Amino acid sequence: MFGYAANVQQNTAVLAVIKHSFTTVPGILWIVTAIVLYFYRLNKKKYNQIVEEIQARKSGGLNETTMRIPD
Repeated sequence: MFGYAANVQQNTAVLAVIKHSFTTVPGILWIVTAIVLYFYRLNKKKYNQIVEEIQARKSGGLNETTMRIPD
């Protein structure tokens, strides 16, 4: 794909791809992950609400029509 050949001196394009695959690409993915986690608001209050709703569904207390809409 980029001209990689085993057991020989690599050209600059191959070395650049290898370098970016271990530095730039993970850095970009880390930033994307941080953005997603910033908007994924799961705090203790929200977690407890979810657990209560699951327990209520298991006991038959809630169904899809009586379920609370999350904040």
